[in-house]
Amino acid sequence: RTLAELASLPDVRIMSRTTLFGVYDGGTYGAIERVHDHLPSPPEHQVRQRLWRIVAKRCVVAAGAIERPVVFAGNDTPGVMMASAMRTYITRYAATPAKRIALFTNNDDGWRTVEAALGAGLQIAAVVDARPDVSAAHRALAAKAGFAALNGSVSGVDGGKDGVRKISAALAGGARAEIEA
Repeated sequence: RTLAELASLPDVRIMSRTTLFGVYDGGTYGAIERVHDHLPSPPEHQVRQRLWRIVAKRCVVAAGAIERPVVFAGNDTPGVMMASAMRTYITRYAATPAKRIALFTNNDDGWRTVEAALGAGLQIAAVVDARPDVSAAHRALAAKAGFAALNGSVSGVDGGKDGVRKISAALAGGARAEIEA
């Protein structure tokens, strides 16, 4: 509804395949629009990208989010990867990097990876969520799928060249958990 309302305004242009690369003085912005790069077979003799110099009195930049790595002992062990990378393997390439996974998250995006992993038939050992409370919906998903939803943080990974064997987690309240991978 909001998108349709914005699209109907004469002084608004929605540029969904555009990346803002610079913010300059005087309300000037540099942007690159991917005109045909998203198509499997772009039309011949057409521009692939368009450079925009935008001068605006006001601007709302919806920057999105990028997953940042969490630092813990053993985070360079083979088999440890970012949740978004795992979800990309599953959803884009139909490839599963493991049969059984444990996942650490600090936001709802990690739970989207859990849903993708369950949809691909992976077994979830546990999800460790750094937030103070795991939502009722996420706890229900964990109960239905038969894995633990824990509050805490990952403190280390035990593994080697063959991958992850065990994950150590510091739980809320001071308890510790050892999760077999």
